[in-house]
Amino acid sequence: AFVLNLLPEDTDPAALERAERHPKAKPGNGCLVLKDSNAYVECTVTKALNAGDCTILYATVVGGKVLKANDLTQLISVVQQGKPVVAMAAAGGAPAHSWSAAAASA
Repeated sequence: AFVLNLLPEDTDPAALERAERHPKAKPGNGCLVLKDSNAYVECTVTKALNAGDCTILYATVVGGKVLKANDLTQLISVVQQGKPVVAMAAAGGAPAHSWSAAAASA
């Protein structure tokens, strides 16, 4: 299980090194929700695929919550800092409770 944190668009990737736990968010899977998150998505891994130098995780979204409804989010790449890359894709047109997410880590 894991949580995808949707962060504000102006988040500095360096700030993630000293990120804090959100004081009120309590996802059902017990994973970390960051204090500055606009929203979070709870996921359960359904399959892991060895792709050579990385592993692709297929997951189902099982929950989540919007914490700041009026803020914009941005996908942040932290490749420059030598950190794992995470990507998310949702099945278009599907109801929110049945979306799937895929995450890849180096």
